[in-house]
Amino acid sequence: FCPRAIEELPHPKKEKPVRNTAAPLSAFLILLQLASMYEYTASTKLGESWQSGDAVLQTLHLTQYARQPVASILALFPSICRLFTHATLYIEKYGWLLAFLPFQLSRLLAFSMFFGLHFGLNLSLRVGGFQLFVLSAWCVALPRCMLDLLEAQLQRFWPRFAQLLVISQTPVGPSAAK
Repeated sequence: FCPRAIEELPHPKKEKPVRNTAAPLSAFLILLQLASMYEYTASTKLGESWQSGDAVLQTLHLTQYARQPVASILALFPSICRLFTHATLYIEKYGWLLAFLPFQLSRLLAFSMFFGLHFGLNLSLRVGGFQLFVLSAWCVALPRCMLDLLEAQLQRFWPRFAQLLVISQTPVGPSAAK
């Protein structure tokens, strides 16, 4: 399911490649958890402020949540806030479906939409570390080509950390001692 994890790794004792299936299942389950979270949050947004499009603007005026100066600047544009309110509803209700389609472009679009949503929330509101955690979870939706690009950039700019990404070809566990 996760394009990065479907690679075939050669087994150390055999020439025939062994297919890695644990990572695709894990990616699917993480996406399923994200989907249920977004479906639930979208279903709770039934109030008047969400239906009228005023929810984002009202939230930006709450001093305990507003992150300045972005919140104040954004609050100057009620039509944009209305657009963001409706976009949030539709992205949470339907955007996660793109992550389950078997096309790289659809997964990239899902990642981009949710990245934009959570990055914008993090810039304008104080809601703790949730935004960063959920963004890291969305990385499982990235197509292999994007992960390869990120890995190349990581190796270029942070080579010592990139060494941790190398998968060891030696077996680990009780059978390794034999």
